[in-house]
Order: sequence, then structure tokens, then C-alpha cells
Amino acid sequence: MIRQIDKILTIFEEWGIGICMVVSLVVLVLNVILRYIFHASLSWPAEFSTYLMILLVYLGSSAGIKHDSELKVDFIVDIFPRSGKFFALWLNIIRLGACVIFFWAGMSVVQMEYAFSNVSPTLRLPLWILFGILPFAAVLFAIRTLLSFREIFAGRSSGKQEG
Repeated sequence: MIRQIDKILTIFEEWGIGICMVVSLVVLVLNVILRYIFHASLSWPAEFSTYLMILLVYLGSSAGIKHDSELKVDFIVDIFPRSGKFFALWLNIIRLGACVIFFWAGMSVVQMEYAFSNVSPTLRLPLWILFGILPFAAVLFAIRTLLSFREIFAGRSSGKQEG
């Protein structure tokens, strides 16, 4: 069951990142072609690609948790190699707490945007849908963190990225 969740998340992250990159690239290239060859540019591609890049960053961050490649200061683990598991546990506890705060804050923003019925400037999309990426990302991060706990307790992660 745990491996299936990991596999599904990995497929979702990898395909999501790829689709966001390709769609953003195609939309921006088409707009450049329209602008410089046909002298007529569209107003929405910049905003659309910005939202895709935001989603891409959150999907990439979730994948980074899986691969233990997020930004961290690991000089203590270098000095005291046996402390890797301890610090990995603390990192995951702190990350899980941050996920809770991130989810709560994201839901607050989503509720506020929904109440005010705000829309994006060019695409006219409801902002509560766009800001829904925040709690969604928090759930992805939390799931990845819980899976990371499992790796630590199974002895497959020392808290230090190899390579």
C-alpha cells in the first residue's frame, strides 16, 4: 500500500512537472512567434505560464522531499556522522509542522479569495482555485514527509544525501 502511494505520487509529480514545462514552453514560444513574426501578441500567456511555473515549483519540491534533495545545512551530520538519523527525524518533524501551518494558511487564503470572488487579471480565473495550489502542495509535502519517516525508521535514509 505504501509503495503504491509512493509510486502514484512519483508518477503524478513527474508527469505534472513535465506537462507544466512543456505547456509553458509551447505557450511562450507561440506568443514570441506571434509577436515577432505576425506583430500580434496575446495578453494571457505570461500569466498562464507563471501559474504553471508556480505549480511546477511545488511539484518539484515534493519530488525533492522524496529524493532528500531539499536545501539544508548538513555540516553537523558531516562532523558527527552517527547523528544523521537523529537530524533526519528532526528535519521531518519540523517539515511536518511547516506542512500543517502551510495548509492552514493556504486554506485561509483560499477561503478569503472565495469570499471576495477575486479573479486573475488576464485569464479571469477565480483566485481561490489558483491559491488552492497552496494547501494541495502542503498535503503533497506532508505525504512525502510521512513516507520519509518510514524510510528513516526502516534504516534506508541516514539524513544525508549520497553522491
